[in-house]
Amino acid sequence: MTFAALEPPPPGAAGFRVVAGRSQGLRRLMLVAGRLPAGDVGPPHTHAGDEVLRVVSGEVVVRCGEQERTCTAGSVVVVPPGVLHGFRVRTETVLEVVAEYEIGTFYPVATVEGGFEMVEVHRPDMPWGRPPPPGRGWTSDEELREILDRHADPGAGL
Repeated sequence: MTFAALEPPPPGAAGFRVVAGRSQGLRRLMLVAGRLPAGDVGPPHTHAGDEVLRVVSGEVVVRCGEQERTCTAGSVVVVPPGVLHGFRVRTETVLEVVAEYEIGTFYPVATVEGGFEMVEVHRPDMPWGRPPPPGRGWTSDEELREILDRHADPGAGL
């Protein structure tokens, strides 16, 4: 058995930190602490595995599928695999995230035909992300910006 304390990045510093995971003997799940700055936006994306978000402090508007809700301390959002979800941070927010390892992060990206396709990003700063396939490197900041510039929101207007 291992005991861990929720330790998000310090105030004013954004990002995520694994609190409990493989180094504590977990094989499929991880507990991640995150801090999101006011004004931050997480565009709609999906994963290939389960994810549970719990707001520890702050205020964030979360969209999960066709539902949108303002979440504050104690709110829990359950995100099944393949469900588009995203957020807008109203005040600096601390989150706990329980997720499966290597569930990937996929963004809907506009196609020239007017539709969208799901594009996976491979980022070492996303604890739940998958490593890139053989012959392909990690998604760079520039590549991620290009993907987000082409981001399509199939659920817009809900």
